[in-house]
Amino acid sequence: MEQLGSCMIQYASNLLSSEQLVLRADRDRGDNPMVEVYSLPSEFKLLLKILGDVNVETMQSNPNAGAKSRSDFYFAYGHLDALINIIEPFIKTISVKFDDSPRITPDPTGMEHSDGIPLGYIYNQQSTNFVATCEVNYSERFCATTTSKLYIEPELKRGQKLHFGITMSENISKSTDNSNYFKVYIEYKDVKRLLHSVKNAKVVLEN
Repeated sequence: MEQLGSCMIQYASNLLSSEQLVLRADRDRGDNPMVEVYSLPSEFKLLLKILGDVNVETMQSNPNAGAKSRSDFYFAYGHLDALINIIEPFIKTISVKFDDSPRITPDPTGMEHSDGIPLGYIYNQQSTNFVATCEVNYSERFCATTTSKLYIEPELKRGQKLHFGITMSENISKSTDNSNYFKVYIEYKDVKRLLHSVKNAKVVLEN
């Protein structure tokens, strides 16, 4: 495993409905979440590890009224250059067949529930998705892991940001790690799509 760099992230959250728990870090409340980016050459994967002021909280919302088991990550507009500067040089070092097929995803997130608030204005034509693995660790309590579609889209609501979202399954095991973190594993073949989505979001959000 090789660390490629690190950058700031605005917000990270996991809703673990079955346990009525939330794992969260949020710069708006004074937290300092960071993303460490690693290459895993033996697995042909890129790892985004989010840590720093990641806290376990009791879920305040009612899971029967729309709260879901999901993970969401937001990069503020000002964080995108640093992420690009990590991923772009890395792409030039790997030789794989990248997945460049068109993948438009209209309204991938929608609302939390029918009486809820829209999650933000989404540029549907700029959305994309690919299969990724998300691991969420609640220190010494639970570890939740999902392999599913990771949706990526620029949003405008309470600021300019790039959203990563993935619906989590209830694949929960006992945690043996005493730290809180999120891990997102992305296959090498999808890293070019990831870079394009970040660059595209930067252009969209500054207009």
